[in-house]
Amino acid sequence: MMADRPPHSANPEPLSVAGLSWRARVLTYPRAHVLTCPTAHGLERSPGPFTAVRQQGGLMKTGHQRDGESTVPVFKDFRAGVAFRDVMPVLASRESFGAAIDGLTEWSTPLAPDYVAGIDARGFILGGALADRLGCGFLAIRKEGKLPGETVGRTFSGEYSTDRIEIRKDLVPPGARVLIHDDIVATGNSVAAAVEMLEELGATVVGITCLIEKSFLKGRSRVSVPLFSVYSFDA
Repeated sequence: MMADRPPHSANPEPLSVAGLSWRARVLTYPRAHVLTCPTAHGLERSPGPFTAVRQQGGLMKTGHQRDGESTVPVFKDFRAGVAFRDVMPVLASRESFGAAIDGLTEWSTPLAPDYVAGIDARGFILGGALADRLGCGFLAIRKEGKLPGETVGRTFSGEYSTDRIEIRKDLVPPGARVLIHDDIVATGNSVAAAVEMLEELGATVVGITCLIEKSFLKGRSRVSVPLFSVYSFDA
């Protein structure tokens, strides 16, 4: 049985912690941004406070948000001859970081996950922030040898090399609803491996989110659950 979580509200009550008061920023934001929102596998939702559209090349232009090509620059031949998309400018910008979390939260809320599982290592950054927004726990999917205790793992071939990821068995209750988050979905092999691990432990994977999707590599075809990307690049 999962612990009850406070319901999200479009008009949340003010919160007070350690003498500081603020209004919860869950699904209520004054700014609007354009986010890519593929409705894969028939998942549909009502329009929220953000306009969700897909534009060629991952362009995201409105309000404070800059376009994808300038916000997520590409470095050719940076590693193993692969064009490298750098997420760090998104994280460094308050507006871009906030817009990404806003869009991830809006898309993920109807899935009602009990946990967000972030993939080592950049998946921990937005994955942890997303778990906090959703009011759920966070699970760390780590690279081989980084976790104590009994683990389950999978080996997969990524863009650059062959890797192995693991998760602790005792932290995933049977029947848990888990949302997977990674910074980039390229070949899709890492998220597919994560799905296999979690399902082996009896969890239900309700969806996958990522900051960047290299759609030309067709990584979403490797999984059978809904997948949401903030930025999508066709080359």
